[in-house]
Amino acid sequence: MVPCNTNLKGDKVENNSLKLSDAAINQIQVCLQMAILTGTDIVDHFRMLRLVEENGELDLDPKYTKTFKENVDKMLAEVQDLQAAQGDFNLE
Repeated sequence: MVPCNTNLKGDKVENNSLKLSDAAINQIQVCLQMAILTGTDIVDHFRMLRLVEENGELDLDPKYTKTFKENVDKMLAEVQDLQAAQGDFNLE
């Protein structure tokens, strides 16, 4: 087993490890849910994910958070528009 302060070749390296913030972990969960709901590839959602280092943690980039929220709001508005265009079909 290779010690934590070495790479796979056994060379010493500085320990610059970072952990994910709770917000970043939550966003990974949201990305997974979005992929399931939309039928899209989770990899595409992860490629769009942007993180920044803050206090030894990887946290969500504020620009990414804003863009993600705008995209979700747009998608929800499109769903509402489609529902309105099709009429409210209640089968009760």
